[in-house]
Amino acid sequence: MSFTLSVLLLQLLSVTHSDVIQKYTLRSGSIELIGQVPNVLVESVMWTRNKDKVADWDKGDMTPTYYPTLDKTELNMDTWALTLSDLQPTCNGQYALQINGIETAKSFQLIVLESVPGPNISTNCDQRSCNLTCQGAGIDHTEYSWTDNQGRNERGSVLKVEKTKGLDRVYTCNFSNPVSWNTSSVRERELFPPEDANLYIILGSMGGAVLIAAAIGIGIAVYIKKRKVPDGEEQGGQVPGGKEPGPADEANGEDENRRFLPSQQPLQQQALQQQGIQMSRIESTDAVCEMNAMA
Repeated sequence: MSFTLSVLLLQLLSVTHSDVIQKYTLRSGSIELIGQVPNVLVESVMWTRNKDKVADWDKGDMTPTYYPTLDKTELNMDTWALTLSDLQPTCNGQYALQINGIETAKSFQLIVLESVPGPNISTNCDQRSCNLTCQGAGIDHTEYSWTDNQGRNERGSVLKVEKTKGLDRVYTCNFSNPVSWNTSSVRERELFPPEDANLYIILGSMGGAVLIAAAIGIGIAVYIKKRKVPDGEEQGGQVPGGKEPGPADEANGEDENRRFLPSQQPLQQQALQQQGIQMSRIESTDAVCEMNAMA
């Protein structure tokens, strides 16, 4: 007899444990909890959250009584279902229904969640393949999966892809929790740019470099042409007023040079000049002597 009672007790505990139902809802949303009401004459009803009273009703009451455990609750007096509104994460907990003072087998574990944002996709690629990693904000009750426009579907946050001939695949990361989901996508052409596109990029870069070099050369030429040297003189030997140096200016320059430079006459010419001076002196002396003799 005791063995039979033990088996029945274990079965009862197993049923009770398996009847805790997970309930997910969005923040600020609402949910209806429908308990398992036995086929008996109902004389009292009570809903609890983590053993704290939420709402109750006793036979003879006109309306249910609500407790400050939750702000917005409503008890259906026909089905004894409990509706919760404007839910916040503080509403999380285990909700149970008691009929005539006995807790029913079915209870609810309520979890209030935020809506998930769009995930980010990071890439690690070589010339032939890529590892795509999807990462979303939040880790509680979230899941990742990948799809593409050719029907591929895989679970997990990481997807390995191979380069295809058409480069026409679109890979989409699905980030979700039980009450919301969001997606981000990446195109295969972004992962593996076509080879001709790389060639155009190189040629375009070379053409741009040539144009820049030409522009720099023209700018330098214009600058040199317009640049002025010190003392107001311009390059090319021009003087202020735009007059080119002429023969008269060159002659004046030679006279100036003669005043400061030592004589550049040949030594022979200098010797002849000195001899002529001496002869003139001798002739003058002879003339004087003759005049004295005649006197």
